[in-house]
Amino acid sequence: MKNISISDNSSIGDRSQIIAAAKIKIGSNVMMGPEVLILTQNHNIVGQNKLLIEGGVNKKAVYIGDDVWIGARSIILPGAKLNPGVIVAAGSIVVGKEYPAYAIIGGNPAKVIKYRKESDQDVLNE
Repeated sequence: MKNISISDNSSIGDRSQIIAAAKIKIGSNVMMGPEVLILTQNHNIVGQNKLLIEGGVNKKAVYIGDDVWIGARSIILPGAKLNPGVIVAAGSIVVGKEYPAYAIIGGNPAKVIKYRKESDQDVLNE
C-alpha cells in the first residue's frame, strides 16, 4: 500500500477495488459504498499507425477530501479530485478533473447536480 494514504474514520465499501499505480489520498470521514472502483492508470490512445497495446499507460493521482460520500458502484478515474464535502451519486463515472467542495455530483461523466447548503437537513430528499 505504498501509494495509498487513508486518514482517520474513513471506510472502504465491500467488494471495492483500489488500483494504486499512482498516489491515492483519502481524507478523514470518507464513506464509500460497495463495489466502488478507484483507478490511477489508463492506456494512452495512439494513432492508427500503432497498435493500441504499444501506446503505453499514463498514471495520475486521485485525491478524495474529508467528509466525502461515494455511492455504490461509482468509478473514480485517474486524476479525479473530490474536494471536501462532495457527494457522489451511486453508479457515477467520476472523470479526471476537480470537483468543487460540497457539490453533489452524478452521471456519466459526473457533473455537478447541485450543492449542499448549510441549512439542509436532508438534502437528498428534496
